[in-house]
Amino acid sequence: MKTNLLVVSLAVFGVIVLTNGCSKEEAPAPTAAQPIAPAVDVQKTAADKAAAAAKADAEKAAQALKAQAEKDALAKADAEKAAQALKDQAEAAKQSAAKVAADKRADLLANVSKVQGLIDTAKKLSGENKWAEALKIVNDLAAQKLTPEQQTIVDGLKQQAQKQAQEAVAKKATDEAEKAIGGLLKPKIK
Repeated sequence: MKTNLLVVSLAVFGVIVLTNGCSKEEAPAPTAAQPIAPAVDVQKTAADKAAAAAKADAEKAAQALKAQAEKDALAKADAEKAAQALKDQAEAAKQSAAKVAADKRADLLANVSKVQGLIDTAKKLSGENKWAEALKIVNDLAAQKLTPEQQTIVDGLKQQAQKQAQEAVAKKATDEAEKAIGGLLKPKIK
């Protein structure tokens, strides 16, 4: 019975301890999780700081890229403006050259028409045996800028006018000489 008594007394003691222990509220004993909580907070704070720094770096990089993109856009716009200005200058030069060419062409045509008119007049005068006047016009034509074809015609007219003028002078001299000696060479009829 001694064992029975011991078991019963231990059971009573256990019930008393349990009842006294459950009714009393005690602060929980520090567990292993409590000291870790401040370490987790430190890690969270460090992670937050690292994230904030990474975010700030990303924003700086984004701003730098944005600034570079703006610079590139401005450079592109400047290049396009310069290219357009060059195109405008080239077009103006092209139009100016075309105008100068048209003016020269018009001057040349006017000169050709004038020269052709003088050539026609010289031909007409030579046909009328007015060699001195035709020779004067041909000499005036020699001072003009002529096409190769016109130059050939003028040279031919000049040679013809000189030849005819010499023949006319020689004939006139012969006629006057005959008049001067008039009757001396002719036998007199008595």
